[in-house]
Amino acid sequence: MFLSKIVSSSVLTGLFMVFAAQGQTLNTLHAFSKNELGYQPLTGVLVGSNGAVYGTTLFGGASNIGVLYGLVPPTSPGGAWTESVLHSFSKQVGDAQPSGPPLFGPDGALYGLTYESVYQLKPSGGSGKRVETVLKVFTGLNGDAQNATGALVFGSDHSLLGTACAGGPAPYPNGIVFRLSPPAAPGATWTETVLYAFSGYLGDGICPQGGLVIARDGTLYGVTKYGGLYAGTAFQLSPPAAPGEPWGESILYEFGSQPGDAGLPNGVVLGPNGVLYGTTMGNTNSRYCSNGCGSVFQLSPPTAPGGAWTETILHTFTGDPGNDGTTPTSPPVLGPGGVLYGTANAGGGSVGPDGGTGTIWELIPPSSPGEPWTYTTLYVFTGGLTGAFPNAVTFGPDGNLYGTTTFGGGVSGNQVHNQGTVFQFVLPPAPVR
Repeated sequence: MFLSKIVSSSVLTGLFMVFAAQGQTLNTLHAFSKNELGYQPLTGVLVGSNGAVYGTTLFGGASNIGVLYGLVPPTSPGGAWTESVLHSFSKQVGDAQPSGPPLFGPDGALYGLTYESVYQLKPSGGSGKRVETVLKVFTGLNGDAQNATGALVFGSDHSLLGTACAGGPAPYPNGIVFRLSPPAAPGATWTETVLYAFSGYLGDGICPQGGLVIARDGTLYGVTKYGGLYAGTAFQLSPPAAPGEPWGESILYEFGSQPGDAGLPNGVVLGPNGVLYGTTMGNTNSRYCSNGCGSVFQLSPPTAPGGAWTETILHTFTGDPGNDGTTPTSPPVLGPGGVLYGTANAGGGSVGPDGGTGTIWELIPPSSPGEPWTYTTLYVFTGGLTGAFPNAVTFGPDGNLYGTTTFGGGVSGNQVHNQGTVFQFVLPPAPVR
């Protein structure tokens, strides 16, 4: 019998519904408690085609270094979601604390990152558990990765692509972009290739952050949190013209390079016409954030070959009490009509960022080029049963947003039950364009 838990009816009756001022609905699907079933999720989730939700926690499990969990929808409307622990991370070599959300592979297995490894979880009969295979253990030695974080992506050849905040050749182990290629024969060893190692000098970055996005032609895009000449970079990696040749790296933008600019980027998403969208944790100071409250930015490709990419700040977070959030820690997601959705990890409270526990926000593109985007705070987290400090959100097959909070989910102040949530946010109807 696999380990599972149905949320107590004393905490949730079916779905715990919370209504924001704008009328949208937040449904708490699961509330974590401090036990072996996992607690304190620190990343977003993966939503399957059947509506099941998968994610990881920072703590809990047999070794208290996290679990990979699954949440199965109720069989009847208003019923409780059922949590199952699909894998409990251990202290064995390579089976370390998870550092990113899981990813479905073409074979139906789940793939993911720990700070020390890349793992695969395959179903094990009808038990509900999954069998783990560690595909790669990072050593941090001889140019290998160290502190792997973010989401993995699959390349066209079924290889896994990811980033590590540290690692690379001495004396400047400032992070790498890596590829893990599957073996020709089942059960053989996956092959790691370092596609690019950051030097931190001459405008190059330090500590790639938030994973990668991949374009149809195989070009990779990402950001470094630090480095460049200022406060992080956006970069592009182009596939080689011939096998065995190096990938070509280009720095698209150096954050903090102009007054009022953003800094400390979290990652990017790829929009129409090659436009990149992302968030930063810092920017110019505000009355509520001495180091900056963060921003949402757009990077537009040049109109002519060889030209410069153009940055546009779409929204600057202010931490204004009762409305705007602060400090987004994950990139946005792109919805229908080019609308951006995301979270701010703090702020939105009645007494500034110290009294708020995060928001869900929306940015609607303008009807005419050059006009400002329309920003709306869709939901303000208040702690307690509603959750506190949201992480990344993603779309489910029903067109709604799914995500996690690191804390909250219990009676306010109860440290045993106040250990994070998984939520669904029902979006308003798409704007008519």
